[in-house]
Amino acid sequence: MAHGRIFVGGTGYDQNIGAVAGSSITSGCLFSCHDYGFWNQSQTSNSWFYNSLSTEVGSYASRTVLTEFGGDMNQGWNYQGGDQGNYQIASLNGFCNYCHATGMGSTYWAGLKTGDWYSLYTLSGTTMTLQSSSGLTLIQYGW
Repeated sequence: MAHGRIFVGGTGYDQNIGAVAGSSITSGCLFSCHDYGFWNQSQTSNSWFYNSLSTEVGSYASRTVLTEFGGDMNQGWNYQGGDQGNYQIASLNGFCNYCHATGMGSTYWAGLKTGDWYSLYTLSGTTMTLQSSSGLTLIQYGW
């Protein structure tokens, strides 16, 4: 079996990567991590979310992908304009800054999902429309 093709989720909601990564069973595997700002709505600093993700991932950033994260993309917020006292903006910035700084992989949830305020795009007929160019720029920075 090619362990490098298997994603193992952290504990709970795919958090706490160290709890599963230290096992010989997961040696060579990749890890999946989920994190959302809405879990910590009282936090409005991107450094808090950066440090929180760092704690969840531990020393396994090179083998971990942030497989779910996001923020409201249909409010017209400027994700490039600092934290703005907004937990969603702060979390997206903190997570993307961490991924960029460590080279950790990420996938955005949800790129296109009907009726989901996290959706980066909307779909009308066969036309996709970007909801937040500043959100997309930040997500791409995280990659």
